[in-house]
Amino acid sequence: MKIIVIHVTGEEAPTHRAVVTTPAALGDRIDKHLQYAYRWTQNTGDSWSYGDGEDRNPNVQRLGPLHPAPRRGIRSTMVGDRLLVDGVTWVVAPDGFRNETFGEKPTDLELLFCGR
Repeated sequence: MKIIVIHVTGEEAPTHRAVVTTPAALGDRIDKHLQYAYRWTQNTGDSWSYGDGEDRNPNVQRLGPLHPAPRRGIRSTMVGDRLLVDGVTWVVAPDGFRNETFGEKPTDLELLFCGR
């Protein structure tokens, strides 16, 4: 599954920051794929966007340029940002993800079939 990470919070305009290809081994639940994309666009030990160090993941393709020197990568994905999966937009919420269309947490059926 491919997930487009869109940073909204703190940006001048919504900005496409990454495409994350999630492993099929995560199964059919969309929340597992969203969590994977969220985790791998976090700066936990260094910068995910530089593609080296402990936050490096070959399944994450950075979109757009890095910040100019000194070495500063793209910020972490945070509450209010968007994750786009097969035309469905999910908002990063304090307690997980919300379907932007319905403004609620995904139902069990959405978790199993949305984005498939």
